Amino acid sequence: MEEIEEKQEIDYAELFKKQYKIEKILKIACPEIDHKPGIYFLIREDHEGKHIYIGKAVDLIQRMVSHMRGYQQRIDISLSKKRGLYSKDNKDGWKLNILHFKEEELNEKEAYYINLYKSAGYDLYNIESGGTTGKTMINQRLGPKTYTEGIANGKTKLRKDLNYIIEKYLVITTKKDNISHQKALNKFYMLLKEPENPEEKKEESQE
Repeated sequence: MEEIEEKQEIDYAELFKKQYKIEKILKIACPEIDHKPGIYFLIREDHEGKHIYIGKAVDLIQRMVSHMRGYQQRIDISLSKKRGLYSKDNKDGWKLNILHFKEEELNEKEAYYINLYKSAGYDLYNIESGGTTGKTMINQRLGPKTYTEGIANGKTKLRKDLNYIIEKYLVITTKKDNISHQKALNKFYMLLKEPENPEEKKEESQE
């Protein structure tokens, strides 16, 4: 019996539904955003510093939708999987701002603002300097890490995150006021400290 391969049908209704939902989120995050050309700025600040991604778009809404549904760029993953957009319920998300320009101005303006914010000390999520001609690499594309490097980097990030949360939101104390509880508290704070010398870092990375 001849098998007939069934073609998977595209659910356009579902696609349009997702598109509408994302556009609604974008309008709440940035009421000025529309389908016109311009430069968009995604800005976020945390204990590690100020972070920014700057891009150009012929259609600002469509470009942002592609970021929020994509998985190709560092900013895509941060928007769709990690941080999301800033809101009253998501204070750690990316703040979205836009500036309108003529389509023929986009390359020049993108390169200008990337250089401006880079000079101001922002951590740029952009890989290249912007525009279409004469682009230069401003960040390295991160290669795959070894298992050991991943563990070490994970511990470093965990320390930073915990220190930030404790400093901003928490008061840490012991259940009882005695020596053993105080030792446990001291050990906890020692775990939050970075290794003080290369040998300690090497030992930690080999655990």
